[in-house]
Amino acid sequence: MGKTEIKSSINRKKEEKADYERQKRQVEDNLARLRSARDGINAYKDQIGDLGQAVRGKEDQKDTWTGVQYTSYTSYVSGDFRGSYDQYYARVDAILDAIYDEITRLENESSDIGGFIGWLGSSINSLWNEIEKLAN
Repeated sequence: MGKTEIKSSINRKKEEKADYERQKRQVEDNLARLRSARDGINAYKDQIGDLGQAVRGKEDQKDTWTGVQYTSYTSYVSGDFRGSYDQYYARVDAILDAIYDEITRLENESSDIGGFIGWLGSSINSLWNEIEKLAN
């Protein structure tokens, strides 16, 4: 391999490395957004869970209620509140599962890209070594 070919190869490897570094930054940006979304949805899910527990706690006491309190409660939970609530909670949970899956996929992709970057860095070092050997 001559100097020109080696320099050309080094430039190609540097461009390749820059492309992988851009990809890695994009993956890391996506991961940051997904982690933020996950945290927000987890907090929202906790609030939904607290609401469900509060309503269920009141449901256990409904036999002791009369008057306005009983009427407002029964109108609030009429129409199969529990079934709708459980479906809604399950949907939020499914969204979280999908976010966790995507975070894992992107973390794996980031690791793979990192491996390429390391390999390209090693390749560039090896090519520079060839130049140095030719120059001696």
